[in-house]
Parts: sequence; C-alpha cells; structure tokens
Amino acid sequence: MTARYAIYYTPPRNSLLESAGAHWLGRTALRYGQIPKEIPEGFFKQEYYQIIESPRWYGFHGTIRAPFELAENCTPEQFTKGVKHICTDHAPFAFSGLAINCFGGFLALTPTAGYLELVKLHSDLVRKLDDLRAPLASFDLKRHLDKKLSERQERLLRRFGYPFVLEEYRFHMTLTGTIDDRVRRAYKEKLEHILNPYLTQPVPVNEVTIYMQPDRKTPFIEYARVPLTGVSEE
Repeated sequence: MTARYAIYYTPPRNSLLESAGAHWLGRTALRYGQIPKEIPEGFFKQEYYQIIESPRWYGFHGTIRAPFELAENCTPEQFTKGVKHICTDHAPFAFSGLAINCFGGFLALTPTAGYLELVKLHSDLVRKLDDLRAPLASFDLKRHLDKKLSERQERLLRRFGYPFVLEEYRFHMTLTGTIDDRVRRAYKEKLEHILNPYLTQPVPVNEVTIYMQPDRKTPFIEYARVPLTGVSEE
C-alpha cells in the first residue's frame, strides 16, 4: 500500500516537552521501539499499554495536516519542497502554555491561549498543498463518514480529504486513546501528576515536521523537519 505523509508539530529537540512525550508514549519521533518496562506512576501495566496504543502509533505530535497519500505525479522531495516554500512565509512563534484536557473522549495537551499564527500556518499547508494530495480512498471516506460529521465537516472532508480543517481545526497533542467517562477524570489527574513538571515553559514553534508511514501496518516516523523562516510583522 502507498505511503502516507503528514505535517505535524513536534517539540524542539531535547526540550522538556519532547522529554514528556517520550516518557509517556515510550518512543521518539525517529524510532518506535519497545515500550519501556517501567510503567508510569499511578497506572497498571495493562491499562497503560491500552491507552497509549493509538497515540503511540503516530508519535507525540500536534496535527497540522492530517495523513494523506501523495498524488501520483508527486514525489516526497516535491512535497517537502512545497512545505519549505510555505514555511518561508511564516515566522517562528510560541504557545504561552499547554494543559491536559479532555478532547473528544480522550486526553490531550491543548493550548492555554489562542493560536492564530498556527491557524494561519495550518490553513496555508492545507489549501496550498492540496494539489499534491491523492484523492481520498473510498475506505478512508467511509471511515470518516462513520464519525457522524456535520454537514460542513463532510464538505471539508470531500474537498480536502479530512473533516477537521480550516474553521473546524482544533490543535491538540494526543496523549491517550478513547477513555471511558467514568475514569477519565482520574486518568487526567494521574497524567497531570506525571507531565505537569514538563509543562512549565512557553512552547516554541520554530518548525514543522513531516512524518511518513510506509504502509498502514507500520508506525509513523519523522521524515524531515522544516524550519519556519519568515519574518515577524512585529
């Protein structure tokens, strides 16, 4: 099956936030590896393995452009070049902070304040690169339609291959799979105890990361990091 590519936000190398993600998911952006035998404090082995299974597959990230297959006439090098070109129009910025919140049935890190710069970057990377995307496969279309989308989300899905783009975009860094309502608050408190020490600094966004998945049976790994090289208007 054809490889898929995605554009993610990943923490800067050797940052506290990168350490938090590696500590929790038991992997790095570059390597999937084995889950460490040391289980995070407050969790049982089975429940821990279960709730990290889905986010671990994708790596610790915040989605900017969700996974898609490249158009038949587009090479990975051409796609990367397109990302680089767009990033020349966007200056580095920072989130004031992140916090653990419930997000659509799972737990995720979400910004504590607005993120207009990221919304603009997201919009450009969705709109201006869409001609490099292959048409959505029928099984992917069905998979998304099964989510009971709004009318607007369905239109965005058919236009851009993903329903949660543009005004429907909400940045988050997934920490768990779906968690039952009855235990979600307790899990949130456990995660805050583990991760809050890593969330004490502003979060710089100096680059975007292209991830690649060779096939649907293989985890995503980092393919390239592309710096934001635009100049701030301030």
